[in-house]
Amino acid sequence: MQDMCVHISSDDEHLYLLYHGGSMRSLFQPLERLRVKRCSIDDVSKGDVVVFRQENRDMYIVHRVKEHRSGDLVTQGDDRVHPDKEVVTREQFVGLVDAVWRNGSWKRVAGGHLGRGRAKLWQSIRTSHQRLLSYPATVGGKKVNNSTLAQLPIYFFRLLIACQQGRSREEILSIPLHVWPGITAMATRHELTSYLYFSFEHQEALDLLPNEVITTLRDHYQKAWARQQRFIQAHLSIQFELAQKGVDCISLKGLWYAQELYPGPSARAMTDLDYLVRPEDMDKALAVFIELGYNRIQAEDSAASEKEIWLQHPVGGVKVDLHRDLVPYYSDLSWDTNEIWSRSGEVTLMGAPARVLGIEDQILHIIVHGSLEHMLQPLRVLFDARLAMEKWGTQVDWKVLRPQAEQMGVGAALDLMLEALRKVFVEQELNLPPQRRYPPEKCVHWLLQTAPILKHEALLQLFAARDYVFYLRSRMYGKSDKVQASVAPSESKRRKRKKKTRINPFYLVSRAIKFLMLSVGLLASSIRHPERKYITYFQLLMWMLRR
Repeated sequence: MQDMCVHISSDDEHLYLLYHGGSMRSLFQPLERLRVKRCSIDDVSKGDVVVFRQENRDMYIVHRVKEHRSGDLVTQGDDRVHPDKEVVTREQFVGLVDAVWRNGSWKRVAGGHLGRGRAKLWQSIRTSHQRLLSYPATVGGKKVNNSTLAQLPIYFFRLLIACQQGRSREEILSIPLHVWPGITAMATRHELTSYLYFSFEHQEALDLLPNEVITTLRDHYQKAWARQQRFIQAHLSIQFELAQKGVDCISLKGLWYAQELYPGPSARAMTDLDYLVRPEDMDKALAVFIELGYNRIQAEDSAASEKEIWLQHPVGGVKVDLHRDLVPYYSDLSWDTNEIWSRSGEVTLMGAPARVLGIEDQILHIIVHGSLEHMLQPLRVLFDARLAMEKWGTQVDWKVLRPQAEQMGVGAALDLMLEALRKVFVEQELNLPPQRRYPPEKCVHWLLQTAPILKHEALLQLFAARDYVFYLRSRMYGKSDKVQASVAPSESKRRKRKKKTRINPFYLVSRAIKFLMLSVGLLASSIRHPERKYITYFQLLMWMLRR
């Protein structure tokens, strides 16, 4: 028994205890104060929460009464599957827990039939959850237990922060070997393998990794390094030719983040080069790229071609995006381009002069581009925001930035990004503003309304939830029940059901609530298909906001 309590004080009618333990965690939290009413063992009923002393040991135990047996009590913890082996005698009995101190007042503790129903509900949910956790899944080509999958985000985020803080060796030693296939799969999905390998190599931690993990990370890093070298060479030639033609441009994202925020240019994965050009210089800039050998990629949407131009070089496959402004083509957000150019500044990028966005515009661009264009996935988008806040957070004037975000219509996106950063990373290190105007639910609702691609993703999740309920039913009741659920029972079965004993209504309610909670809660972790769903950032985002 682990549900021990410490005596605090007492009076004529009550005894006050401080709770410590594990098997009643669904009802009490550690260090909560319990009020115990002094009474006789005959005054308690099934479902009541009682306090008793262990025989020959001076400590208090808190459990729920399961049944009376010859004047003694059979008890059980709400989080336990089986009742206690030893009964509680009259000499051991102390009293009845009638209240717990929460939020500045005493809250009544449910007992009797209500307490029994609550305990059965929690035990059924816990049992079904444990069964589902034992269902084998495949991550990184290997079968792992789903309880390991539930811990993957924790391991992954801790490792990411440890690499950023220069203590990857200590964190690697705390990660079990069977977790590494899942970590490498998540790093690949979220485009962070280059950053992990770069950090492990420079912090001399590669010798602590399994050989297959080192091989996977090295392959991804070498490909990213070669691709990054092509991007750097292309950027230098583009900047030189545009300057020769008198065309001003602002370098966006990629290379500037790799140089300023990451430990090395090859530590950040990139897919293209982005430049902002004045609308009146767009034709001149396009002519320069054609001279350099780039081919224009036609956009499927005509509205997209009015704001952006996609180009690709036939040799090396370097892709370039030319932007007229920083607002997505499908959005009605307003962002003054003239103000953007006036706040931009001259820097040295990859050894050549270049122009980049101002700090406030950098933060807003990370938020708008990450939430609307990338739907906050992969995780590299959020990691960019973390590094940007850590480097530029003290220089940001939030009294200017927040009104500017509200005027643009991205105030909810700003709070969504900041809330995610607060949940995952340490707030003191990021210099985040303390105030928040939009709760997480409204932020996600704004994202669903504003990003059309995410609307489609949300619909897919709803369809998956419908199929997932059938899966849960088959796991808990057997495969035949899924077929029988859609078939009307025959008259003979109806007669048989009438002869059966009356079903406890608490049992029916617990089953209904269990279906609802499991179908919604376990859908986010996607235990059935973790290699396809669980590692998507949409689920990781919701997991962070629920912590």
